[in-house]
Amino acid sequence: MLYFVFTIDGDWKEYFDVKLSDHERFPKEKVLLDLIQREIDIVDKILKSRFIHFVHTLPRVRDFFLEKSFRKLWKELVKNNGDTGLHCHEDDPYKRYCYHDASMMEHTITGEAKKVQKDRAGYKVLQERVFRFLRRDG
Repeated sequence: MLYFVFTIDGDWKEYFDVKLSDHERFPKEKVLLDLIQREIDIVDKILKSRFIHFVHTLPRVRDFFLEKSFRKLWKELVKNNGDTGLHCHEDDPYKRYCYHDASMMEHTITGEAKKVQKDRAGYKVLQERVFRFLRRDG
């Protein structure tokens, strides 16, 4: 049997544009709240909300997508049969990459997952049994 899991990666357009200043590359809250709400509405109609939205986190804006206004959307998504996952960007595009630093990645994944789990806003894809595989396989 073959299963498909519909996922949405939570990047934003300006993130990758190195021609912009650091300030201009920051996510725009109102724009992203609107886009994510439309995403949830569309996927609810088409897939009955059975999808995973991977929440973007990175050093530049570590908890931006965990602010109250976004947590409300993640809770709505989970309540309606969807789920959230963690999309770690331990980088600054085209400048610095930290994916090779296992201790940094583990610290980020564990810390961010705990922040979301305490509000019961999803992250079922990051259960403790999954951490064992991440640790074992480096």
